[in-house]
Amino acid sequence: MSLLASRFDAVQPIADAVLYEGYVLYPYRASAAKNRTRFQFGVVAPRRWAERDGSDRWTLWAECIVEYDTATRLDARVRFLHTPAKSRDAQGWDEAVAASVDVAGLDVTTAGEHETPFDAGGVTGRVAVRTELLPGPYPLTRVHVAVENLTDWDDPGAPRDEMVRHALLSAQVVLAVDDGVFISSIDPPEFARAAVDACAPGGLWPVLAGSEGERDLMLCAPIILYDHPEVAPESTTEFCDATEIDEMLALRVLTLTDDEKREARATDPRAREIIDRWADFPPELVERLHGAMRTVDDVDPDTDEAIVVGGSVRKGDKVRLQPLGRSDAQDLFLVGQSATVAGVFRDLDGETHVAVTIDGDPGADLHDWYGRYRYFNPEELALPRVLVAGIGNIFLGDDGFGVEVAARLTTVAVPAHVKVADFGIRSLHLAYELLEGYDTLILVDTVHLGDEPPGTVALIEADIEPGAGTPLDAHTMNPETVLASLRELGGSVGRVLVVGCQPATLEEGIGLSEPVAAAVDDAVTAVLELVSTKVEAQ
Repeated sequence: MSLLASRFDAVQPIADAVLYEGYVLYPYRASAAKNRTRFQFGVVAPRRWAERDGSDRWTLWAECIVEYDTATRLDARVRFLHTPAKSRDAQGWDEAVAASVDVAGLDVTTAGEHETPFDAGGVTGRVAVRTELLPGPYPLTRVHVAVENLTDWDDPGAPRDEMVRHALLSAQVVLAVDDGVFISSIDPPEFARAAVDACAPGGLWPVLAGSEGERDLMLCAPIILYDHPEVAPESTTEFCDATEIDEMLALRVLTLTDDEKREARATDPRAREIIDRWADFPPELVERLHGAMRTVDDVDPDTDEAIVVGGSVRKGDKVRLQPLGRSDAQDLFLVGQSATVAGVFRDLDGETHVAVTIDGDPGADLHDWYGRYRYFNPEELALPRVLVAGIGNIFLGDDGFGVEVAARLTTVAVPAHVKVADFGIRSLHLAYELLEGYDTLILVDTVHLGDEPPGTVALIEADIEPGAGTPLDAHTMNPETVLASLRELGGSVGRVLVVGCQPATLEEGIGLSEPVAAAVDDAVTAVLELVSTKVEAQ
């Protein structure tokens, strides 16, 4: 009879899922290859065996921090499976039996140690609980809970499968406090971070359990979980183990032959229950198992923005990759490449991730079709750098148009990834500036536009190759020469745009003609529209 009655009901479903994880692996029959090596985690071997063999532990433990009050008490339940010898069938299959050991009402406001021996079908051991008050201004206690296998057994010639019959399997610990709270081991508050960091790992991972926001339950599992783990709501029945993909496992059951199903039914009561339950599984529940998409409230990958180096981006924007290589060294091969943002995502921890497709990747459309993207932290992305260069000779009348537009642009706000500068007739200066690394160059100058009237403003996409002719009459500032010099210096620029204006006169003299002076505002507007749409290299 349990000493704690329903104390741990809130954590029971996920605790059971962890307890039976790996017990009967699909396709749920003893002869299946996946069932030949069982119980890969949470194994507590007999002490003599473990100390001689060294491949398994004889004790597992967890340490966690409790913030206590004057009357805080701790309850602990150790849960595990074991395989009594009498459970072995003719084909060597060991049926696991669940067992638990309860420790109730321990005082955590004082330092102390408490030991509880147990005997589960011939497997003997001890639960050791130690409390240690931590120095400092906060009422914190370090709780150490250890599960030890003291079974007097060792056979140097026996295989591991034989040892397992004397071991604790899938061991876990569930803790509860009254008049106190547990501190998250994953995301502790600053005042308790040092205490949490000092907790020693021992094979059991402590996480907050129960409903979100509650801190009176803790599950210490032999697998790593997040705080407040839960069984997916689509798993309306213990169809599988609740930690795998139920639909996939269900479909695997359908692939079994009649002989395999008979063997599965004879393997174990849980396997029999799974096989029989699937036969009558209603279609509506199958649909629920087909998958669910969950997103954080008020998050929309298609419209949300992320702050990257140089500004903000959203779906459809171009970015330049500057991966740090902290998670995937292969990303370093993508340094400097252009990419298109496919969406801005936020995980359940609130972290932002930007999904991109790589420009020039022949499979980019396919990746976008089935939603397989590369993900980067915002700090690993930058807006394409843009240089707006006002050029021209202010002593040649309307040839000073670009210089005047650049001066006007310095009085208005432009995005952080855009630089505006007056280069006049300093072509080499412009070439050296481009060596700083720009994706797009926007030249502002007077341009002959055929029969268009003076003051006409046009946007031209320049395609300038070394030695090739150009429709641009840039006078002493020759864009062709600038870009040729840039190449000789080892630099490049991805795209060249020209915001040009039809001049009225290029005779000697200072000052713009009336129609060209009136066009300065139009050119400023054109440049701002270009940079606000995040022009990029093509």
